[in-house]
Amino acid sequence: MPLDLIRLDGRSITVSCRIPIYYFVLVIDNAHCLIADTIYACLDVEDDRKAGIRSSAVILGTGVYAFLYACAMLFVCMLALAGIRNGHSPLYFALTVGGGAAHLVWQLVTLDVTSPLSCRRSS
Repeated sequence: MPLDLIRLDGRSITVSCRIPIYYFVLVIDNAHCLIADTIYACLDVEDDRKAGIRSSAVILGTGVYAFLYACAMLFVCMLALAGIRNGHSPLYFALTVGGGAAHLVWQLVTLDVTSPLSCRRSS
């Protein structure tokens, strides 16, 4: 499926995207799982440290927020690329990509990884 990427003075650069859609879905699913599991791991990070469990929250330490934002960006970008690949309408981009991005921003901005109550609410 050819895609017009850039249009300047009536000219466009056209590329062919031959990546199967299930690769996009696989990355979307994994990014979502990493976000949810890392937030859930922050619930009992102190207990994990005491027990010697190397959960994602323990491994990431102070880099939890950076990791969560990177996964969220990957999630949203893959949703957009999947929509481009499938030729979806602007409604898909407004509701799915825009709505998903807005929810992730809300979820991560209101998250306090040091508060179990906040982690429980966000996971």
